[in-house]
Amino acid sequence: MARRKKKAEPAEAKPTTVWAWLRPRITLPNYLMLSLPMWALALVVGKLTHSSLPYNVWALLWAAPMGLYLAARWIYFLVTLIWAILVEIVKAVRKWIARPD
Repeated sequence: MARRKKKAEPAEAKPTTVWAWLRPRITLPNYLMLSLPMWALALVVGKLTHSSLPYNVWALLWAAPMGLYLAARWIYFLVTLIWAILVEIVKAVRKWIARPD
């Protein structure tokens, strides 16, 4: 009787790049859906207290993480773009220098 081979269990995904932590762990629609209850609570508390402070606090708590996330993604894009351009420039210069006259 032949033994069955054990299926290899997938190893946990490890970040392959320094910037892997910037991968979206939560999508924008999910972020918005998670923030809706807090927004509703801010509206109710604002109506009860006749103040805009709860709504302003909610807006700050909602906007700060998303703003930081979007800024980090934009910086990552710019750094990657600049790096790719520099690599192409270095390749072209090395190729130009290596040409025999």
